[in-house]
This record gives sequence, C-alpha cells and structure tokens, in this order.
Amino acid sequence: MTALLSLLLLSQPLVATEAQGRDRDSRYFLFSGDGVAEGEGRFAFELDAVVVVAGGGGGALPALGFRYARGLSGPLDLRLSLVTLGVYNDVDLGVGYALVRTPSFGLGLRAGVTSVLIVGSEGGGGVFAATPGLVATLRGSVVAFSVGADVPMFFNGFVVTPSESAAGTGFAASVRPNVALELGGDSAAFYIRGDATIFLVEGLALLGHVALGVHF
Repeated sequence: MTALLSLLLLSQPLVATEAQGRDRDSRYFLFSGDGVAEGEGRFAFELDAVVVVAGGGGGALPALGFRYARGLSGPLDLRLSLVTLGVYNDVDLGVGYALVRTPSFGLGLRAGVTSVLIVGSEGGGGVFAATPGLVATLRGSVVAFSVGADVPMFFNGFVVTPSESAAGTGFAASVRPNVALELGGDSAAFYIRGDATIFLVEGLALLGHVALGVHF
C-alpha cells in the first residue's frame, strides 16, 4: 500500500505537465491507459464472440457489446461496458486513474465492479466481483496498442426462480489479461480487443471475449 501511494504521488507531475500531450494524442482512444481526455466522451458498438472453456470442453457464442467512457476531472475517467446475449450479460462499471500521460505513452489504474448476470424465463442469477487493474498504451496520432490485466475477485452471488430466491457469499479469484488495437481519429476509430478471465480453481475454467468494434 505504501508503494502504491508513493507511485500515485510521483505520478502527479507527469499528469500535470503532460496534460496537453494527452489531450492531443489520447482523447480519441477508448482503451488508452491514461483514459479519455477531460470532458470527452466515447461510445462504442461491437460484435463479440463469448468463449467458455471448462471441464475439458468449451464453445463460443456471438454477442453484442456496448461501451462508454467519459473523462472526468483531472486524472479520472468513468467506464461502462455491456456484452449481452440477452440471456447472458457481462457488465463492467468502474473508473480509471491516469498515472502517466505523454504523447506516445499512457499508463493508468482501473478499479470497478464486474458482474455476470443470467436472465431466463424460469429465473436467473448472477455473480459480482471487485476488479482492480492496470493498463499501458503505446500510441501515435491514429493508432494505439493497449495491454493490461485486472484481477476480478468474485465475492457474492444470487439465484432467483419462480418458487424461491437465494443469495450466497464466498470468494473466487481470477486474472483477466486484455489487449486492444485501435485505428482511427477524432470522428471514429475501429478496434479489435480480446480478454480472458482465467479462474484460479482446480482444472481450467476460462471466460473470454473477442470483439470487433467502432467507437465515436
């Protein structure tokens, strides 16, 4: 914790002195480690493949995805994403904190809540996780490459049926590496992005997404 506080304090001069570089070169990149520029908003629409691997088997299903990011005051920005099949819904809500902002490089922390919700005619359920993470970006004027990882820590869940409802608590750790490539400019940018939630349990359990999208 002491090391993290020291890093945040040391990052303040970079945030302050490189703000103009960040506004010019990162304001139009949705996944940039140092976030969307203050006052800017980006909306994205994507086609997803949801990949599930568990118990020696697996498969993939098509889905739709929506994302929104908005630059808040100073180094903060707000982030929301939804990947949905209708029955299956993967939701992330959180904030980013810029550590380093330069014209060619961005680094930032992420913190939020991840939920997976299942909704059907006979009921549904869901699980929730606290999700800290880190993202780094290399960029030029029209291209950006971002790589990062977060650590979803699932701690609660619920099930609802026509006859009963139940909630449970527990703990399941996971790690979710992610990578994104963006091409475009101020009006619109295309991207390809992938992530994989690897659950730290006995045997292989993985939930992944591969997406092609556009943001504007």
